[in-house]
Amino acid sequence: MLVTPRIVLFNKSLLFNKRVLINSSRTYLLDTSSGGLNSFTKREQAQENQFIRNLEKEQLAHIREEIKRHKEELASLENKINEISKRHNKEGDEAKKN
Repeated sequence: MLVTPRIVLFNKSLLFNKRVLINSSRTYLLDTSSGGLNSFTKREQAQENQFIRNLEKEQLAHIREEIKRHKEELASLENKINEISKRHNKEGDEAKKN
């Protein structure tokens, strides 16, 4: 009976003294006082940041391509509107002359 409370108290002291990171089925105890795990987390964070930056660059390039395509489509539609309005004005002018 004494073994179980000691284990529970030991686990509680771990939870209070160290930061616990739970990732899916793995549990990592990160001791902020040791430099080894801290440097690992810094490197991992830097890799994640680099991945996010690259992902954002790709998304930004995709958005710029979409904007370019939409601008071209808008210019094409404006040209069609101008042609139709010119044709309509010519027909209106001819109707007034007759």
